[in-house]
Amino acid sequence: MTKGSIPRRYAKALILLAQEENLVGRMGEEIEAFARLLQEAPEFFESLRNPSVPKDKRKQILEAVLSQAQPHPLMRKFLLLVLERRRFEFLPDIAAAYRGLADDLEGKVRAKVISARKLDQTQIENIKRALQEKMKKTVVLETQDDPSLIAGMVAQVGNDVFDFSLRNQLQRIQKSLMSK
Repeated sequence: MTKGSIPRRYAKALILLAQEENLVGRMGEEIEAFARLLQEAPEFFESLRNPSVPKDKRKQILEAVLSQAQPHPLMRKFLLLVLERRRFEFLPDIAAAYRGLADDLEGKVRAKVISARKLDQTQIENIKRALQEKMKKTVVLETQDDPSLIAGMVAQVGNDVFDFSLRNQLQRIQKSLMSK
């Protein structure tokens, strides 16, 4: 089994259970919050995925965090199952896969636009509208600025990248001139 299929399989199981209880959104929020916690506390994450830490000790650590966080009982069971099956190292990837599945269910697509300068709200709305027309889905847009683009922007929607930056145009011209 490939590394990418494990997170997707667990995410799919969680989303199916969440759908049965009408909790898709809540489970998404909770698993993403837990994934953020693991990023912010790498020593905690390491203690849960490290096989040299005894299984009962890992469970105690997780139980202590769960008692503080008070997740929905479904999320609690899910996290304990992931720990028991020694798949905790995949939890951030499971959260990302879950978000993708939930977005598909809701007809959403996530997009990231990197521009040479900060975009104003009107520009953001225009870009979002254009992407929604192209993708035929609701777009959840994240923006970022990167002066190294010189001018223009790069939009990433799923696996598709649309590069309208001056930097990219200059690189293409340079390659064209060098190949002649």
